[in-house]
Amino acid sequence: MVGADEPSGFTSRADHWRFAGDQSTPRAREILATLVDMRIPLTMTSMQADQIVAAIAAAVSSH
Repeated sequence: MVGADEPSGFTSRADHWRFAGDQSTPRAREILATLVDMRIPLTMTSMQADQIVAAIAAAVSSH
């Protein structure tokens, strides 16, 4: 399960989007469970981005 049961601050869970009314999102939790939320600084260099890509690729290929 992704996220807390009760919304607090920013939330990605569609069932917390009360402002949008009832939403039918049967695969939302499944899809959200596969995502990574990364804060990337605007000052990141291409070399740093390449290092992150390499680390993520290594982690993904080991599973």
